[in-house]
Amino acid sequence: DEYLQIGAVALLGLAEYLHAAGDSTWAARYQTQIEHEIRRLRARDLDGDGLIESPYRLGLSGEHQWSTNWYDVVSFGWKCAFSNAYLYAALRRLDDVLPRVGLAALAEGLAGWADRLRAQYIPTFYNPATGWLAGWRCQADQLHDFGFLAVNGLAVRAGLIEDDLAATLVHRLWEAMAREGFHDFRLGLPTNLWPIPDSDVAMYQFGRPFGDYQN
Repeated sequence: DEYLQIGAVALLGLAEYLHAAGDSTWAARYQTQIEHEIRRLRARDLDGDGLIESPYRLGLSGEHQWSTNWYDVVSFGWKCAFSNAYLYAALRRLDDVLPRVGLAALAEGLAGWADRLRAQYIPTFYNPATGWLAGWRCQADQLHDFGFLAVNGLAVRAGLIEDDLAATLVHRLWEAMAREGFHDFRLGLPTNLWPIPDSDVAMYQFGRPFGDYQN
């Protein structure tokens, strides 16, 4: 439960499988387990705003906590923009596919949950100072933004951002990447455009933007 992303991507993988396979026999066999996982994930919304939060990793500067997602040593915590973007994609896909494989009862409430999450996503994670999404909002209600390309890309791809804002957001990130001097795409995109201070990582000197770590 320290990794919020795991529950979200597990349900997204489930939804993608059922969408591709249309396997109602398999769905019926594992109905109890599917319902259990949906309930477990719903319980991670600790304040009822539709977003899931971590009670273990709080994202506070100076505590050097590990992450709620695959950024591992970066101290994503409390409200994680990356994990919640995966969750939104999972909810939308499950709401569509569960009724088609005979599990309509398990889809009840998922659309409303997704709507609440989407309504809170931009107010929670958008950073007006940069014009794009921060990586996380910590328990102290502070944004932590170091130009996370994958976080912003996933949120756009999941449909969490209206088209005009999404286009502006991506354009700003592209311009910022050019200003920072990143032009070599052989290792993929950097995870962050700006150095992450040691106060926001679990292990020192892992916040450099243009190494080969996690590109």
